[in-house]
Amino acid sequence: MRRKKRSNDVFGGIVGLLFLIVLGVGGFCYINDTTPGQILDFDTDQADAPSFIGGLFDGGSSSKVSSDRLDPQFHLFYALLSPEEQEDYERILNGMLDQRTKVELSGKNSQDSVSRIFAAVLDDQPDIFWIAPNYSTIGSDTVRSVEINYLFGADEIEQKRNEMDRAVKEIVDSLQGKDAFEQEKAVYDLLCERIVYDGSGIDGGQTAYSALIEGRTVCSGYSRAFQLIMMQLGHPCSYASGQAQGVTENGSGWEAHAWNVVQLDDAWYNVDVTWGDSTVFDTEAVLYRGFNATDALMSTDHERQGLSVQLPNCTTEFDFESRFGNDPAAASLESAGLQVSLVADSPDQVASDVANRASDLAAGEQYVLVLRNMGQAEVDSALQGALDAMASAYPGRSVSQSGSTQEYDADTTIAQLQYELS
Repeated sequence: MRRKKRSNDVFGGIVGLLFLIVLGVGGFCYINDTTPGQILDFDTDQADAPSFIGGLFDGGSSSKVSSDRLDPQFHLFYALLSPEEQEDYERILNGMLDQRTKVELSGKNSQDSVSRIFAAVLDDQPDIFWIAPNYSTIGSDTVRSVEINYLFGADEIEQKRNEMDRAVKEIVDSLQGKDAFEQEKAVYDLLCERIVYDGSGIDGGQTAYSALIEGRTVCSGYSRAFQLIMMQLGHPCSYASGQAQGVTENGSGWEAHAWNVVQLDDAWYNVDVTWGDSTVFDTEAVLYRGFNATDALMSTDHERQGLSVQLPNCTTEFDFESRFGNDPAAASLESAGLQVSLVADSPDQVASDVANRASDLAAGEQYVLVLRNMGQAEVDSALQGALDAMASAYPGRSVSQSGSTQEYDADTTIAQLQYELS
């Protein structure tokens, strides 16, 4: 699901009216529907990154999967499986790397367990993009083997592997020397800016390849691309799946969705890159509503399901403004090429600011506002106060206010206003 935000026009004479609507565009995302159990709780320093880059695609015909692909700090779903399930996880993973059509299993796991294992492999291994979603099993009470379908032939897989290897390495190399949060924001911004939400490709937009190479993907692809790059930078990061609530092209409601959890400086955060790739005032922008969010914030419109319920809890509050020196809504407006005039916490601040810059606004300067921690009545008051301040600056003149407002998040409204005098 992709949540798009659209603005509403505001026109006023001496009195202005404000309406806020959030619209969206939907998309399909895969849900790993399995039974939850114990929640993972890691308390580790930054671990060594799995050696994917340069060695990521050394599947070969080896009989044993590299330990880099089974590190429980980076492959959280593997860590959630039973020992019997982990054994078949390794068999399936090795078969995928070797591109084997038929993979013999241990015969110890049920159909439901193998379904959970298959999903765990793909959700742990974001670089594997060549697997078709449909597979078949042999066995009744327990599964003796699985037959895997592939989206591409061997030569094409190798070519695409090399393409993605180079793309990821280029990004990772460019971020060396930055701290963990700077790296994370750079990856988030890059994916939001480069990718178009589109699931029309051969893989349905479900892979990191569709995101990083084709530049067209849906929530699964955004999430796997973010996961892959963050893992390569040495930050434990997992794919998370479930459902999200928004206003989509199919109407309001809950739809399948994917996002991430990432560990930075010993704290875990939710990150939803897909919802970050959105708009302000119908202009493409990067939104930070789902950037390093707590579970409490995400729970208003996201719900983990299956094994994702057992991923680490995200309880640490992240202060975007303290960390990056800018209000998140202001950063989003700037990503859309807009110059923010004022970040205000009260209607009085708006009126005072308009009075100080009335001459510039009368000359046609656009007035771009971030209104924080204001209810609807206070937002209306701030807009009316701005109009009144302009009228006071030009007594005897008719002043009109026009523009758009948009709900940025539950606590923030942004506004884009202009004034005309006659």
